[in-house]
Amino acid sequence: MADLYVNWQKNPVDGSWFKLRRLDCECLTESGIYLIWHSGVDPRVILVGQGILSIRLSEHLQSLTITRYEAKGHLFTTWAEVDKQLRDGVERYLIDTYNPLENIRKPNAHPLGVNLLAR
Repeated sequence: MADLYVNWQKNPVDGSWFKLRRLDCECLTESGIYLIWHSGVDPRVILVGQGILSIRLSEHLQSLTITRYEAKGHLFTTWAEVDKQLRDGVERYLIDTYNPLENIRKPNAHPLGVNLLAR
């Protein structure tokens, strides 16, 4: 059971996960935790991060480290607003759980469990 329930954001039009390439990052006003993953034969989480979403997701859209995974399938993202003092713990939990392909940063925090994405 999760220590903290978070509201993972989906496209309000059809309830699907957001395609990273189609996301208008400038319209995002939230701060919190986010995930980026690729679809395809062997879908994997690429990155877990935190911060001001408009800035962080825009940076990742410009990064070959992230966009090169488009060769494996569409890039998707979701995020949840999380209080700043809880973010390191949530990020640590998600990194430990999903073992992302490109995470360099791993917060030195006690993992704080959250509800995971439905598979």
